[in-house]
Amino acid sequence: MAPIPGGGLADEPTRLGFEDLQALLNLSTALDWPHTEVDWRTILLSGIVYGVRAEGGGLGAPILACAALFPYGEGMCALGMVMVASGARRRGLGRRVVERCLAARPHDGVPVLLASTVEGEPLYRRLGFATVGRLEKLLHDGPLPTASPALPAGWRLGPHIAMADLIPVLRLDRRVFGGARDGFLKHRISQAAGAATLFDAAGRLAGYGLAVRQGDLLILGPIAADDDRAALALSTALAAGHEGPLRIDVPAGHTALSDGLQGMGFRVADRPPLMARGMTALPAGGWAGYAAIAAQAFL
Repeated sequence: MAPIPGGGLADEPTRLGFEDLQALLNLSTALDWPHTEVDWRTILLSGIVYGVRAEGGGLGAPILACAALFPYGEGMCALGMVMVASGARRRGLGRRVVERCLAARPHDGVPVLLASTVEGEPLYRRLGFATVGRLEKLLHDGPLPTASPALPAGWRLGPHIAMADLIPVLRLDRRVFGGARDGFLKHRISQAAGAATLFDAAGRLAGYGLAVRQGDLLILGPIAADDDRAALALSTALAAGHEGPLRIDVPAGHTALSDGLQGMGFRVADRPPLMARGMTALPAGGWAGYAAIAAQAFL
């Protein structure tokens, strides 16, 4: 990418809004990040986005750097969408937008989680983050085999999230994720190309999952289920009928799920670190019931 016009910078990172949507989309597209306009709408609805504009700093100016903070209740935040234009690197912009996001936490003691890139890891370590886990980024060229793993007797899959299921889904997500991200999930459900629910023999919600499109790519996640076999069944239900490529990001420790997906033709493309500031381990028992993240931006 050619350097962005305008050599000067705005004095401080600025809170960005929907009037900056096109500039944010231009930045992510220039960096070959696959985010769509709909993704950015979900980000702006769910998070607090700060950015540095090119010289002049007015609306319509290119965005040189940005980051987003997603507050999940009073007990946890996620940090994501940390981007710096290729023509504006080595100026400390990444650090500035991240520090501004950290200052926007509900209070100083709120821990922050993020999924790091290789390039970003040194910066996060300097800002007090430490590795608390890993993800497995799994890709498939699609389509998946039609066979679905067997479920326990009496269990059933639902093809969507009905209104009556919403409160149980939010309650389940809080338990397995460790933070209250009700607002984000409602926005993500409305964005989703597909959803699935899983009920046990007594009719209780035992799992849920979403699938979101980014062009031809279908992202499977978030997926919540206490059992990896159930998570695999949700994954295959969400992928059913999709002819294009697939992606799912599985927290390390879900070995049976990862093995099952690789048995269906998924391959491990990357193992990025999960990093945290203010906590020494992943919440909710190490995400034992959180089988696939929503996306690296949101966790």
